[in-house]
Amino acid sequence: MGQFEVKVDGIRQNEFLQANHWLAARSYLIILGLIVVMMISVVVTIGTAQVKNLWVFLVALVAVPLFYDFSFRRTYKKGPFADMKMDYNIDALGWRVQIGEQNAMVAWANTSRVRKTADDLLLYTYKGKGQSTSNLIPRRLLTEEQIAAIISWQREAKQKIKQKAKDDANQ
Repeated sequence: MGQFEVKVDGIRQNEFLQANHWLAARSYLIILGLIVVMMISVVVTIGTAQVKNLWVFLVALVAVPLFYDFSFRRTYKKGPFADMKMDYNIDALGWRVQIGEQNAMVAWANTSRVRKTADDLLLYTYKGKGQSTSNLIPRRLLTEEQIAAIISWQREAKQKIKQKAKDDANQ
C-alpha cells in the first residue's frame, strides 16, 4: 500500500471518550487504588468487626468512575470535537495532519506507538521525558488494509531504530 488520505469531518462522542479514556485512565486507577489501600488499612487497623463503617470508601469506589465518565462527556459537549475537521496524509515515511491552519509532520520513527481501540486508531508521538500525545483517527474512516499498513510502517520504523541502537552498541 502506498500513500492515502483520511479526511476527518468530526469526532463522535464514543470516539472522543475512547481516545481520552486512555489518556486519563492511569490517574483514575491510581485514585481507585488508593481508596482500596485505605479500605484495607482501616480493616487491618480497626478489625473486621467495624467493616460496616467502610461505606464511605464503598461510595467513593462507585463515585470515582461515575465522575470520570461524567467529566469526559461534559468535556466533549463543551468542545468543538463534533465539528473538528482534520486531514491526514499517511505513507511509508510517516504521517501529516492539518487542523485548520496548523500542520504537523511526524515520521514513523517519532511515532512511539499505534493503539487500536474499538472506534479509534491512536497515533502516539514522543513529547519528552517518557510522555506522549495522541492523534485520533476514527476507524470508521479507514479500511482494514490501511490500518494494517499504519501498524506495519510504525513497527518497521521501531525495528530499524532498535537495530541501529544494537549496531551502534557493537561498534
